[in-house]
Amino acid sequence: MNATIQEPVQLSQPAQSASALDEEQLKQDLLEKQATRIAILQAEIKQREEEVAKIKQLILDAHEPGTYPVAGLKVTVKRGVQRLDARKFTKEFPVENNPALYETKPLSLSKIIRQLGEPAVQECITTGASQVVVA
Repeated sequence: MNATIQEPVQLSQPAQSASALDEEQLKQDLLEKQATRIAILQAEIKQREEEVAKIKQLILDAHEPGTYPVAGLKVTVKRGVQRLDARKFTKEFPVENNPALYETKPLSLSKIIRQLGEPAVQECITTGASQVVVA
């Protein structure tokens, strides 16, 4: 795959020479350039992620789990993570007959808010970082 790496477009400040445009137009133009650049970078990232996934699959198909030193790198092939299928487990080991195999945990936040209302649990809620999504 031939990809060219471009220098980042200077997107942090509106151009000072565009004195005829008002501040809102400058902000809109800057946002358009930033969004376009993000979309281009996201497409490039997607292409590279797809290529990496294909190469990793080739390695998985060719090698057993283990660590392989190659060209100054360390390639580790790991077994897939095992997870419990909760439905099958509950059917095979019902909680009524096997209480020691179960633990209690809170419902999802959305279900709790539906039952109690957000103000009642506001002190128990943490909020992650804000995000920008360009689609």
